[in-house]
Amino acid sequence: MLAATSVVSASHPLLFACEPSASTRSSRASCIDTYWPAETLNVFMLRMAAAGHCVNAAMMLGDRPYAFQQLTIALALKDQALRDLATELSDYFQF
Repeated sequence: MLAATSVVSASHPLLFACEPSASTRSSRASCIDTYWPAETLNVFMLRMAAAGHCVNAAMMLGDRPYAFQQLTIALALKDQALRDLATELSDYFQF
């Protein structure tokens, strides 16, 4: 079976997700050498599960509206640590 290859254009937004402009740069998220902080996402998913909300990692990575929905839910909860995680993760969508 041959593996499918895909070409990503040089202007694809994910290539620049970790390089915000000076005017939009945030001190909350350090987005160095990764387009998504895997450990932060894992902690976010566990805290959401503890709060009774199931979060799908693949959908968080591949479905922007779904990710925004989950982050919005987290921001509305009483768990301050979870709200902080949601705020940090939301910075990765600012492109």
